[in-house]
Amino acid sequence: MANIDIYLEEEFASQGGLKDRLLGSDRLFSTGYELAAFAAGIGYKLVKEKNKPLRECHATAQKNALTIKLSTNAARADTFVTDLFAILEVKENIGSEGDQDLVIESTLQALKEDGFGERCKMFNRYVHTGLHHISDTHNNHNLPYSEVVLRFALEGPFCFEPTA
Repeated sequence: MANIDIYLEEEFASQGGLKDRLLGSDRLFSTGYELAAFAAGIGYKLVKEKNKPLRECHATAQKNALTIKLSTNAARADTFVTDLFAILEVKENIGSEGDQDLVIESTLQALKEDGFGERCKMFNRYVHTGLHHISDTHNNHNLPYSEVVLRFALEGPFCFEPTA
């Protein structure tokens, strides 16, 4: 099975920064994939519920804070989550009331093995949208990264926004 690498931008690797504070055996996330999956979920909610733009990722194999390996092995959680975002995109594009045959055909098309690299790129864009929101919230509210993430997990990614 093929592996695809996704990369986190260097700005997340500063001393005492997001990566240092959230990633490690004694931190909230023990693997880069776990951090990426959480951040992608935050990014997805921002894009779909708040119409925030999906961020581009400018990290490369030579210039990055962290390399995360994703596999096309369907038994792995990283593959499942990457595929899940592709399925959610199909649902958003067609709508839940769309023609079921079209939904099935579009889903099968979106999940073709030769499209895994594109799914990983899209997943990484959601990851970066979420990571930037975590970082911005940390900076704007002067809170530890771990508190921001725990509040997002318990109350949702909009919990710091003023309520009307």
